[in-house]
Amino acid sequence: MGINTALIAQMAPLSKIYTLSVVLKNPRIWAVGMGLFCLNIVRYGFVSWAPTYMFEVQKASISTAAYKAIAIPVAGCLGAIFAG
Repeated sequence: MGINTALIAQMAPLSKIYTLSVVLKNPRIWAVGMGLFCLNIVRYGFVSWAPTYMFEVQKASISTAAYKAIAIPVAGCLGAIFAG
């Protein structure tokens, strides 16, 4: 049993340009990217807006507003972990 050089040549990595073109032409990659983009807009918008809202409108202290605002992302992380 010798080394099959033809098989090794077939398994060689493809060029970066080819790989990039295949990835960018895949509509599923674009759908996942857009989904994550929309998720991050909402998440970062909430994280930056919620403490200000609670401090100015609900008259909570800065520390209380921060703890309340961080509760939803922490609950989301815990939910993802426990959901599997």
